[in-house]
Amino acid sequence: FKVQDSLREKVNSRIGDRLSKFDAGKAPKINREITTTQIAINYVKAKGAVPLVPVNNVKMANEVLGCLGWDLTEEEVLELDKACKTCGV
Repeated sequence: FKVQDSLREKVNSRIGDRLSKFDAGKAPKINREITTTQIAINYVKAKGAVPLVPVNNVKMANEVLGCLGWDLTEEEVLELDKACKTCGV
């Protein structure tokens, strides 16, 4: 989770930087509080798979909706790939 948490901070910063360039009120409505779960879901998408995520309550639905509007960069995907290899995955 250490790598995911580090990437969560990077993605939050990257999205915040992008949104700050818009005029007031013109920025798209994108989640600005990225979670490690959302990092994992977007990692699965980046690898070309379809994430199958259970949605049993409103909190889980909001977690999935928070994945919309942003993707991991190639560098971020490579960082997660390296972390997987060190874990033997």
